[in-house]
Amino acid sequence: MKLLGPLESRNINVSEQYVKSLPLEGKRILVTRAREQAGALSERLQAVGAIPVEFPVIRIMPPQDWEPLDSTLGKLFLADANNLPYYAWLIFTSANGVNIFCERLLSLGFHTENMLGVRVAAIGPATAAALTHYDITADLVPGEYIAESVAAALIEDTQRREESLEGKRILLPRAAEARQVLVTGLEQAGAIVDEVAAYTTVAAAGDDEQGREVLHLLQNGQIDIITFTSSFDCT
Repeated sequence: MKLLGPLESRNINVSEQYVKSLPLEGKRILVTRAREQAGALSERLQAVGAIPVEFPVIRIMPPQDWEPLDSTLGKLFLADANNLPYYAWLIFTSANGVNIFCERLLSLGFHTENMLGVRVAAIGPATAAALTHYDITADLVPGEYIAESVAAALIEDTQRREESLEGKRILLPRAAEARQVLVTGLEQAGAIVDEVAAYTTVAAAGDDEQGREVLHLLQNGQIDIITFTSSFDCT
């Protein structure tokens, strides 16, 4: 368990009056994100006076078999029989998916700037921001950060351009355990969805000293807020 004090990581001086005015001053907040992402959230919480308690409940792992993902990557650089991009859309539902997908792409010698005309959608600003690290700009970021909104936004965007998703191929690299609601919505609109596992989410061990410390804090009412940033964190 990693417990951090407010503004602990910042090398700045703040007045006592300012610290007391912070909106989450003194609140202990349990951060359950995977270890790789917990730090960024903890820093933001510290900045508003909170005391983050980092306790990752999941781990992000590469897929057991790369072949399904690898077999789709080259198609991002191909045209179909009508000289149109093989994939009309590439959808990312998390920053994890972006990082693992793009790193795999680069490791196989592909370059994102050469992707052939594919439009890119991202769930949430964090996912869109992760894309910029690979020189990819999201064409579509729905206002709501849930899978249902992506399907609705894609349909609306397509209709606005007086086109249709009927028969369009969409590549969806994401967690192996992801819900099917996005795939169902896109297929009902006529799209052909290639869903591939870019990573897998596994439970982090909780029956250890760290887990017992967190349980003690919870049982004694010493945790004010618990954060969950994905449905996987809750299972």
